[in-house]
Amino acid sequence: MLRITRVRAVSVAKIMGTIYALLGLLIGLAFAGFGAIAGTLAANIGADESQLLVISGMAVYSMVAIVAMPIMYGIMGFIGGLIMGAFYNLVAGWVGGIEIETE
Repeated sequence: MLRITRVRAVSVAKIMGTIYALLGLLIGLAFAGFGAIAGTLAANIGADESQLLVISGMAVYSMVAIVAMPIMYGIMGFIGGLIMGAFYNLVAGWVGGIEIETE
């Protein structure tokens, strides 16, 4: 039986930052897809000029989301991973860490 009693907080932060950046990319792509669908629907139903202006703003936002969301999620994931790695080390010192059984 192996026991993880300590982790390197920066290592956890890098993994979490990368995972969250990839998650942000997926969410950004979903926003872009919804923006494209909304723009297509608005054009097909004959939206007036003010409605098209709002929808074009949504389209720009959805394209920006593809870049901005992975960056924001990655930064938040890195910071969260750093904090959680430090907390893990603190709590593992109290309770002994995670036990892993291998073959």
